[in-house]
This record gives sequence, structure tokens and C-alpha cells, in this order.
Amino acid sequence: MKRYIVEGGTLSGGRLALTGGEAHHAVVVNRLRTGESFIAIDGTGGEFLCEAAEVSSKRVIGRIIAERFGCGEPSIQVILAQSLLKGKSLTQALDGAVQMGISDFIPFTSAYSVARPKSPQTLQTKLEKVAREATKQCERSVFPRIHNLTTVQKLVEGIATADLALLLTLAEGAVPLDEALSGMKDIPQKLLILVGPEGGFSEEEVGNLRCAGAVAVGLGPRRIRASLAGTIACAGIMMYFKQMLREEKEWTTVSSAK
Repeated sequence: MKRYIVEGGTLSGGRLALTGGEAHHAVVVNRLRTGESFIAIDGTGGEFLCEAAEVSSKRVIGRIIAERFGCGEPSIQVILAQSLLKGKSLTQALDGAVQMGISDFIPFTSAYSVARPKSPQTLQTKLEKVAREATKQCERSVFPRIHNLTTVQKLVEGIATADLALLLTLAEGAVPLDEALSGMKDIPQKLLILVGPEGGFSEEEVGNLRCAGAVAVGLGPRRIRASLAGTIACAGIMMYFKQMLREEKEWTTVSSAK
């Protein structure tokens, strides 16, 4: 069934409204018609099974038939800190990681970063749009949080807040991902993945991050593109901690639809 994003402020009295691009996509692209069913997500965990009551290319009113919460979300928090990348590589890194289940995305600058945004706010808006679309596409129910652009030094200072911080690097002493994860006595609730730019982290950055507690991790014998490394690491984490099994939650009929 087709899925669309609904803004929280349009939910009222057992009905909701798709507006702007979502309404246009539903009606013009997917040819939604009155009486047909669709699913709307609010990005905070809510999913709503709806029947189209009023349809136009600018606004779709849906009557909420049933609802459920938290589908498609892992029970552990995985944060991806990704250095800025050239061209479309940064959005590709985000898109793949959202599909694998990250809860947060932190873009940052580092010594070897080539890309430099003209406007951090424009970058954040762009990344938020990518995250929303990826969430809708992969049937998650919560939009990952996109953090403000930051620096490696700020990441160093924040490593202590994670149960485990994984520094993806080709540096000597890096251990396989499963070895790093097997060292945990309990399932971590908050993991941080650190991925550098195309040229990797500088020696000084690697040293500072490791001194702060990050575990140097390698992803195997092949050199992985920076735009893929975070997605691969996240997939490995989700598989290791059995977070890839989708739990289908039952729909609850809303009172106004009975």
C-alpha cells in the first residue's frame, strides 16, 4: 500500500490531510482516488491507515480507519557521524544508513574533507528531506534526527556518551566489526559510528578519537567507498544484534471508524 508523510498539525478529529508535494504525488503520480486506502506516517512513530475522503492535487483528506506505532524501528540507537563528502555521496551515505535503521545522522568537517557547504542550514534542510523520503520508502515510522554540522573535536568530546564508538579506519590495529561488538557484555543501547571523508581521517584525528574511547574497526580486506562504509557498518550491527527481523504490529481501529 502506498505511504505518504503527514505533518503532525494536520491530524484532527479522526482525519488527516496530505498537502503540498505529498498530495501532488498521491493524486497526480499514484492516481489516488476517493475511497481508496493509503498509509500516512507522521515521522514520530505513528502510522495511520486511511480512506481517501476528499482528493485534489493540492490537498487529500483521509479518514483514519486504524493506527499503530513504532513499526520498522530497531530497539537500539545507532548514530552515524559522517564527514562531508563530495557531490551526491553524502546524501547517498545518509539514504543507505536510514534504510539500515540509524536514529541520528551527524555531518562533520575533518582535516581531509574536500566538500564545504556554502550554507550549513541549506545542507541540513537537504539532509532532512533525504531522511524523510528514505524513511517513507523503507517503511520505517520515525524520521532520524539530522544534527547541525559539527567538527571532529566536538565528536571527540561526545564519544563518552555512547556505550560503544566505532571508528572506521584502515589504520594499523583496527579489529573486525564482529570482534568489536563481541566485546560488549550487554547489548549496547547507544552506538556511534564514525566515518571519515574520501581520504580518511588524519593520523592526529585517529589518535584523538581512539584516546577518547573509540574502537578502531576495519570492514575487511577491500577499500570501501566513504559513502557506503557507514551503511555497511550499520547493517553489520543490526544483523549482529538481531535487529533485522521486522515485527509487524497489529492495527488498532480508531473509535471514529467503528
